[in-house]
Amino acid sequence: MTRWDLVERQHLEATLRGADALAPTLCEGWEVRHLLVHLYLRRHQPWRTFNEDEGSVFAELSEQARDRSAYQALVERFASPVARLSPMALMDGPMGRLTNTVEYVVHHEDVRRGAGPVPARTLPAEHSDTLFDAVAQMARMTMRGLGVGVVLAVPGGRRRVVKRAEDSVAVVGSPVELALVASGRRRAADVELLGSDAAIGSFTAAF
Repeated sequence: MTRWDLVERQHLEATLRGADALAPTLCEGWEVRHLLVHLYLRRHQPWRTFNEDEGSVFAELSEQARDRSAYQALVERFASPVARLSPMALMDGPMGRLTNTVEYVVHHEDVRRGAGPVPARTLPAEHSDTLFDAVAQMARMTMRGLGVGVVLAVPGGRRRVVKRAEDSVAVVGSPVELALVASGRRRAADVELLGSDAAIGSFTAAF
């Protein structure tokens, strides 16, 4: 079975190498350099991801990454193998397959769409199925507090109920677009919302 999380990380790495460190992303207040530092710390030093204050490792690396050579060096550090004894060694392996697939897809789009709409990516069928499963699992967590039900649906393809309620909204789009919605980036996603006005209103107020 193809490890699509590894494929996605490779795509993300390639996009980061060609990106402007000072370009905007979908993450409010973050330029590409900030997102790169987050990705590097998450993969290699996860215990430091919780501190973004002035003087922190996050702030220091983000400032250094203004320089193009330092930025490129950090991309290579992100892409390098995780140390065997790192807390992330297991998550970097098969155990983190679904979580990392969504993480890398979403952050890839954070970089691609930071300056505005771009052409949608086309994924192989197996990759799309893996991503859909991962997004559905994530949406059960991120959408559990909603007052309406939610169905995720791919046009002409798969559908999954991720939240049950008397009144529901269907979120229709490709797995990449659904990943953006489930991670709180609906305004940047190309999706269609189907349901009653009340259900759609409740959903859009939260997402």
